Amino acid sequence: MNNIILKAKGISKSFPGKQIIKNGELTILKGDRIGLVGWNGEGKTTFFQMLLGQVEPDEGEIVYESDHPQIGYLPQAVVQSREGDLWSNEFARQLSRFGLQQEALESLDMEHASGGEKVKLALSAILQKNPELLLLDEPTNHLDAKGMQWLEEQLSSYAGAVLLISHDRYFLDQTVNEIVELNKGKLTVYTGTYSDYAAKKREERQHHQKAYDKQQKHIGEIQSQIDHLSRWAAKAHREQGKKGFAAEIKMKESDGVRKEKRSAGTIQNEAP
Repeated sequence: MNNIILKAKGISKSFPGKQIIKNGELTILKGDRIGLVGWNGEGKTTFFQMLLGQVEPDEGEIVYESDHPQIGYLPQAVVQSREGDLWSNEFARQLSRFGLQQEALESLDMEHASGGEKVKLALSAILQKNPELLLLDEPTNHLDAKGMQWLEEQLSSYAGAVLLISHDRYFLDQTVNEIVELNKGKLTVYTGTYSDYAAKKREERQHHQKAYDKQQKHIGEIQSQIDHLSRWAAKAHREQGKKGFAAEIKMKESDGVRKEKRSAGTIQNEAP
């Protein structure tokens, strides 16, 4: 049985002055629980939009095994706007996209609902559709402790795959078994929880530090050799200069002797 939901193959995406992803590779299987991590501004939400088909990669492709994949998407925007009726209408529109019935919406006091209630309502609506893949963008931002527990329970019982963005390390430890890091345009997959990922990153930093220290030591040794050779060459040049100067004096002295001998011979020949 094929458990593959999607494959991202060699995808690249950039905007003016910013490389979002370069030659990214990712396979998502049924039942996967994946946390997408990276610094703010690295392009995590843009990556979600590519998976949703809202943004096209510049290179590569995203291939779903199903011809009509069912994807549940919980964006941050669901609870960002809070301006009265406009906010309520926009939120209702978002929820209707997630499959929530109009009757359920009418029974809610949307204007006074908390951020956590909106997240729970939206996610409940998504789960009713039983999607193959859940994409959750910062789902814990507006949840209290009870809301967090509720979300963990929902994800635990969900049969499909989950790819989520979160800065909550504890939540990631409780919900994911794989971390995908987006850093400077590179997608890197780490098996395990966030704590496992953090430990691996520490090991990588220590390894890089040791390699750097070793490189610096090697550079220092080479520089020491260069300095030694430079001093030797300078000394050899000075000694050679002294020898040359002495030879030049000796040569001048020899020339003087020869001239004196020639002069003496000339005087003798001229004598009567």
